[in-house]
Amino acid sequence: MGQCTSSDGDPQPASRAVLKAKIREFPNIDFYKGDYPINLHPSVSFHQKHWMNNPQNHQLTKFYSDLESDKQYMQWLYPNFFQSFLNMNSYRLTPQERNKFLQDPEIMKVYKQNVGMFLRFLGIIRNERQQLEIIDETQFDQCLFTYTHNLNRIQRFISSMSVLGMREEALEFLHLLQNKLSKKHKVYISKFSGSTLKNKYQFYKKQINLNINFIQQRFEAIMFS
Repeated sequence: MGQCTSSDGDPQPASRAVLKAKIREFPNIDFYKGDYPINLHPSVSFHQKHWMNNPQNHQLTKFYSDLESDKQYMQWLYPNFFQSFLNMNSYRLTPQERNKFLQDPEIMKVYKQNVGMFLRFLGIIRNERQQLEIIDETQFDQCLFTYTHNLNRIQRFISSMSVLGMREEALEFLHLLQNKLSKKHKVYISKFSGSTLKNKYQFYKKQINLNINFIQQRFEAIMFS
C-alpha cells in the first residue's frame, strides 16, 4: 500500500530505494559509508576524488559547471539539523547521528575533504599558511552575485560545519566573506557613485548589502548556538 508500481506491478526502483532508505536509523552515516540506496551523480563523485589534483583549465571549468548545475549533492555531503526542501529524499541529522559522525575518524576525514571541495568551488583554498584564500575572484563573484542561489548552499555549508565539529572553520569562512564584501563595497562606491552610473551603483550596492546581511545572520546563528 502506498508504493508506486510499474505496469507489471513491480515497485519502481526509485520508490524501492526511498522506502528502503526510510527504515535506516542513520541514513547520512550510511551514505558516507557507501551503504545507501541513493548515489550522487557520477560527475560529482568523480570531482570528490579528483578536485585536489591541480586540474587544467578545461577540467576546472567542468568542475565549476558540474557542481553549479547539480541539485542533489549539497544535502548529502553537508548534512545539518534541518530538512532540505530542495531534496526531499535526503534526511536531516539527528543529535545521535551527529555524534556518530564526530566519533568516526574515517567519515570525518571524507567530510573535511568535501568541505575543501565546496570551498574550491567558491574559488577558495586553504593556502600553505593554513589560511583561507580566494584564488579565483571571477568564480567567487559568480557564485555570490550571479548565481545567487549559492547563498542557500553557503547557508547549508556553514550550518553543517557548525554542527559537525568545524565551528571555528565556519567562522573563519564567514570572516573571509565579510572582509571580501566590505572591500568590494568600497570599490563599487568609488567606481559607480557618479551620477551617470547611479543606477548601476544602486544595483551592486543592493547585491552587496544582501550578502553582508546574510553573513551577519550566519555569524549570529553560530555565535549564539
